[in-house]
Amino acid sequence: MSTSGTGALAFLRKENIVAPDGYNRWRVPPASIAIHLCIGSVYAWSVFNTPLTRDLGVVALLLTIGVYLRLFGSSQWLLFALV
Repeated sequence: MSTSGTGALAFLRKENIVAPDGYNRWRVPPASIAIHLCIGSVYAWSVFNTPLTRDLGVVALLLTIGVYLRLFGSSQWLLFALV
């Protein structure tokens, strides 16, 4: 393996993977939590979609469109409007 910076795996060299001085490492955990929440919300929707459709009798597409219209259709973002 070559130690020069022109190889295909040059991005794995220590100089390229160590954080520079002044890098704020506390930005990483909130970003990773946000990503996991996004992934989890998609998984939760896929898990609860069938029981919600069965119990409420609403087609999932119509329910999704209704939620988006409720959230983004008005200029007021009130908590009681989502319930």
